[in-house]
Amino acid sequence: MGNSLQVDYPKYVYDLELINSPIFHITSKKRLAILLGSTIKELNDISRSKSGMYQYFNDTKKDDNGNIIKIRPIQNPHDRLKQLHSRMGKFLGNLKAPEYLHSKRSKSAISNAKVHLDINGNTLNIDITDFYPSTSKAKVQSFFGYTMMYPIDVADYVAEVCTINGHLPTGSPLSSALAFWANKPMFDEIYKIAKSRSITMSVYVDDISFTGKAVNSKFLEKIIQIISKYQHKIKPEKIKIFSAKGIKFVTGVVIVNNQLHPANKHCRDIRILKKINNDLKATQSLMGKNNYLKQIANQV
Repeated sequence: MGNSLQVDYPKYVYDLELINSPIFHITSKKRLAILLGSTIKELNDISRSKSGMYQYFNDTKKDDNGNIIKIRPIQNPHDRLKQLHSRMGKFLGNLKAPEYLHSKRSKSAISNAKVHLDINGNTLNIDITDFYPSTSKAKVQSFFGYTMMYPIDVADYVAEVCTINGHLPTGSPLSSALAFWANKPMFDEIYKIAKSRSITMSVYVDDISFTGKAVNSKFLEKIIQIISKYQHKIKPEKIKIFSAKGIKFVTGVVIVNNQLHPANKHCRDIRILKKINNDLKATQSLMGKNNYLKQIANQV
């Protein structure tokens, strides 16, 4: 696109390279349907009968003693809707995300922890409560309408297809990317505060980590205020502050003496999986965990 047309869009469009995305500035429902490999009729059917296009179940998390410590409701889209969500998720995943985001292609929980190496100061970890359920359809619509410059009716239309019961589904392949972009103004504001205090910040889905000399209780209070302003909350039990000279944990990775190490639980899980024979799922899980160990060993 020539420079003469750049005045047609705000500066952020070019800063984020949105102009290069196929899903930028979609002005009709028909064009949206084509991009998703669908039809207006199918998207209309989805909008009218969404509740029947999901599988609903609860995911339970247990402690080491087998006690249930958390029950997480899951809304898992059926195959066809999952295909459409996956396609939208890939488009979103290709957008130029900020460097502080590590839940994106080519990044990982390990790279998220690595940015906190060789940084002087305390490390603070916080976790946003029910990140997907608290990301409303209105926020999704605002992202497509404002950031991606869709007309109001098209923004509402795509938000309807991407959400269930007025929020992002917990089991959809698009939810991680869309949750970030729908909440990017919040993350950007937090990043601005952190940067102004020379604090390193990283984000992995709903986990936010900070390291720096200015990380203290007052800084935490300011971050909580910003998150609350955007209609989110943080889990009090997940607020962790690690001293500058002690052992630190960032997204499940241990930092000791400026080196990355796997958490004890990860090694314990591997020992358990090694004892399970003739089980494909256990074998695949073991391979994944061993690969994770290799990445940490290589400091990837």
